[in-house]
Amino acid sequence: MATVSRAYADMCPPNSQECWGAGFLQESFRLSSQRHTIPIYDAINAADWELRYNITESTLEHLLWRIPLSFQTSYEFTAFVPSTASVNMEDFGTRVVPFGSGVFVYIAASMLAVLVHEALVSRGMRPPFSPRNTSMREVLFCHMYVILQSTLLFSQMAMLVPISLDVALSLKQSAAASGLFLSIGTVAIFIAIPIGKRLVIEDNWDQKAARRWLVKCAFFCVLVSSSQAWFMNVTAQSEQAAFIWWVYLLTTLVVSFVGGLAVIPNMIFWNKVQRAEERTVWMIALQVSRNLGLVLGSFLFLLVKTFATAGGTRLHPRSLLAWIQMCSTFSSILILLLAALALPVALPDQEQVEPTMVNESASFHFEESLETDVVEAGPEELADDPRRRIVWQVIYYSFERTFTISAVEVASIMMLEVLYEWDAYTTGICFTISSTAGIVFALCGMWLMGKGYVRESTCFVVASTIGLVGALFLFDLHELFGVNRVWTLFIADAGIYGSATFASGIAEGWASRAAKDGTDFSIGEYRARNFLAVLAARFLGPIVARALIDVGGRNLYASLQVILCFLCARTVHKACKIVRDFTAFKHASRVAGEQETREASQNLLDPKRLQAEDNLETTCATSSRSTDSSASSRGRSPTASPLKKSPRSSPRSPRQAK
Repeated sequence: MATVSRAYADMCPPNSQECWGAGFLQESFRLSSQRHTIPIYDAINAADWELRYNITESTLEHLLWRIPLSFQTSYEFTAFVPSTASVNMEDFGTRVVPFGSGVFVYIAASMLAVLVHEALVSRGMRPPFSPRNTSMREVLFCHMYVILQSTLLFSQMAMLVPISLDVALSLKQSAAASGLFLSIGTVAIFIAIPIGKRLVIEDNWDQKAARRWLVKCAFFCVLVSSSQAWFMNVTAQSEQAAFIWWVYLLTTLVVSFVGGLAVIPNMIFWNKVQRAEERTVWMIALQVSRNLGLVLGSFLFLLVKTFATAGGTRLHPRSLLAWIQMCSTFSSILILLLAALALPVALPDQEQVEPTMVNESASFHFEESLETDVVEAGPEELADDPRRRIVWQVIYYSFERTFTISAVEVASIMMLEVLYEWDAYTTGICFTISSTAGIVFALCGMWLMGKGYVRESTCFVVASTIGLVGALFLFDLHELFGVNRVWTLFIADAGIYGSATFASGIAEGWASRAAKDGTDFSIGEYRARNFLAVLAARFLGPIVARALIDVGGRNLYASLQVILCFLCARTVHKACKIVRDFTAFKHASRVAGEQETREASQNLLDPKRLQAEDNLETTCATSSRSTDSSASSRGRSPTASPLKKSPRSSPRSPRQAK
């Protein structure tokens, strides 16, 4: 929103017939939401406006009013102007740094080495880091492959976010289009996941075929990603903005589609090398790895910028994007090498896998409390219907929470650059703060649950509540309380993102444990539906968040986040209620059983009953002696009395034992 002020007395020469036009050309206005002054549009600097602020004459015609000359003092009017209008494109760099030949030699050598290795594996060679046996030390490489893959993929995303707005504006696109720039890949993955699920059969798993498919997908992603980086660098100074924009989006769709084909096979494979009670800890570790990737991506962005710039002038946004894309290619090569060297040709037997990373108490079942002596039930203990409901609640939660955090990832970067005039290259500090908070949340929660101080359901509810409270700090509190607005933004990001990391780990762990083979909520079905929900949220989150900030500023965006965090807390409460209700039922059944056992023990030790048993045994003994003496007097062998009980048929009382 913009306010325009004018003072005609100082601007119009006396008796000038062109006072209206000449005076109006000298006006200026301030973007009140950005506290930034830019010149008003006129016929002279029209080209400058279109170049610097991406606003053309037709865009502003309906914004400006013609005020009669009778106003000799000043006037004000309000007009809606996009927040990105204040971004000065002249500050963008123009230098292009080409790639050296050594970069492409390294890529070609790595791909050739993988081809040779796979040819040897097809002839019977065992991959060097694949499990030799069923010990957890060997299977650990499989876990590390998935964890490191998640870390590197999220570091790639973190490197793209700070430069995304500048790249979109350099290609004459809007802020909402920059959100599309970040989320377009989710469309392809959304389509690829159902197809990838049909490439493998979960109930009749073929590890050799699945491994071959995973390696091929990683190989293709390296090839396309390197080509994409080369294209963006050679066209950095080209004026064909629309062509470059659509080529980049289409190549992103292709590489995302191929990568999406490997998502479900990858997760099913990982689930098959996990024990059921370990899945919660591994899901939390997966969430921590994503946060580590965001932190790593922020540092890699600064490192790539420093290396590519090499002390020279600022790079063109598209040239810097090309170098970031090449760094992503190197990380994709590392993923490819891990897939080739660590994925086994045959899986170890599930029953023989012995845990070493986490002991039996680290399965995050609630330990017996000294106060309540109640053990919280695990999702795998529930009946089919409650397990199915937990799986669906986790899917709903994944959509809501992913929409929230994907919006946080891009909205904070944009607000720092547009509303608070931070340099685009330093806005990555948001990732460092929010991701570090997520790691701290997760580690503290894992320690508390591992020690048995709190239950999983309690941590789940507390984490969702912290996210809701953190969303309140997104509102602009400067005018109400005089609070520094930038720091409240960091507090909000830390609360929302930090709690989401921990809560998402618990949610995915519960769903993995509740999933049941051979049902409509098996691990494959759950993963497919969950990824579709996550991808839909990741596609919508950046676009909606940046569009709301562009139109309504920080407070409109904050309102959306509060609503989403409330829905997350509501879904978490429903899932926890299922587990808590069954835990209460299990505890009540145990108490009833203990009461029956106690009553039976009391009846067994009743003095009257013990006296009756003594009398009966005395009578039986007397009868037996008389029968034996009678039989011996008649010359017959003695026979045991049918009334006499053997020690096995009637246990001796404690008094008899004495």
